[in-house]
Amino acid sequence: QEEPEEDSNRQSDSGVSNFEYMMLVNKDNPVDSSFEPEDMLNIADYVSTTKNSVYMEKKAADAYINMVQAMESDGIYDIAAVSGFRDYDYQSRIHNAEVNKQSNYYSLEEAKRQAARVVAAPGTSEHQLGLAIDISSSEVGYSLSSRFDTTTGYSWLSEHAHEHGFILRY
Repeated sequence: QEEPEEDSNRQSDSGVSNFEYMMLVNKDNPVDSSFEPEDMLNIADYVSTTKNSVYMEKKAADAYINMVQAMESDGIYDIAAVSGFRDYDYQSRIHNAEVNKQSNYYSLEEAKRQAARVVAAPGTSEHQLGLAIDISSSEVGYSLSSRFDTTTGYSWLSEHAHEHGFILRY
């Protein structure tokens, strides 16, 4: 007896259709420099701990906001969005800044390789899709820190992020 095929347009727990986001972006599959999501929300308008404007594609933003509300229901009140949507030009600036920083220690080619470990090249970042978000908490001073994996928020996210349509990458 054949197994039924998995429905690629199935709704996740967050209500987001999996099919809508079947777009691969990475160094081998760059997105066009002009790509921007059509409809975005500012997370700071909905999550009080996010003090600066952080935009995401609307459905991803809705899922993130719902996830933060679930965290708050579980007693975690200090999660903040640090970075969301980045257009091609902004990604170019932060990538070039990292290459310049690394070139103080390495040849230009090696500096580019080292920079790619920290910041995606323009056109290769999920941030340009409006689907990625960098988050932090008060436990690490709201910085983007490798110590975030020691926080209460990270522990919660490790167990529950997938329930809201998110995966933890870094």
